[in-house]
Amino acid sequence: MAGAVSEALTIVFGKNYKLTDHTYDYLGMTPRSFGSFQAISTEAANSKLYAGFHYQFSIDVGLQQGKEVTQNIAAILLHKGKLVPPKKIE
Repeated sequence: MAGAVSEALTIVFGKNYKLTDHTYDYLGMTPRSFGSFQAISTEAANSKLYAGFHYQFSIDVGLQQGKEVTQNIAAILLHKGKLVPPKKIE
């Protein structure tokens, strides 16, 4: 799921979209900054490894599979004219 969502957001907002997560500001935690959606998805996926839910090989394959599924869907939508490629932000 993390691979699919990060790829979809990358398609919409661009490859190096930087953002800062303020989810836990109200608890006094430090905001976390990321240089891409892929960085967030990798961290989210690896949290499953740290929790003991998954193995590294399944995390790697899952991230790649989610990315490829999203790319295939985007290609179909782009071909049908239902997806507009993102504009370059410079």
